[in-house]
Amino acid sequence: MSSNSENEEVLSFLSKELIEEEEEVRDMCIPYESQLTEDSHQFMVYDSRTTEPDLSWIITWRSQFGHQLLQRTSLVAFDATYAKTPRGFYQYFTLHAYIDGRLLPVAFVWMSHKNEDSYMRVFREMFSLPAECTM
Repeated sequence: MSSNSENEEVLSFLSKELIEEEEEVRDMCIPYESQLTEDSHQFMVYDSRTTEPDLSWIITWRSQFGHQLLQRTSLVAFDATYAKTPRGFYQYFTLHAYIDGRLLPVAFVWMSHKNEDSYMRVFREMFSLPAECTM
């Protein structure tokens, strides 16, 4: 049977390992070509490391057409999965616009955390909401 001090040592080691891995992942570079659509338009539209480096990491992918669909719709839907995410991210979040009787995926978000603050940051970025807007 393990002692409390042994358990604390293991937890401390694991915490340090996770922090080091998160720092390593946050240093990851996404090649410029991977940030574009096939026809060379911007697809990666937001990387929180550039504007909010001290907060949880969020990357948003959306085409100009997807942005236009978002502006046209009066109804949006969201979905998320936690099973298939890139290393360093906790959640793959999708945003869908209701257009002509169908829900169409218009944006994809990688999120390193799942909390209200992270969702509000995503919504502010997607819909150009003011910073004081809350849920």
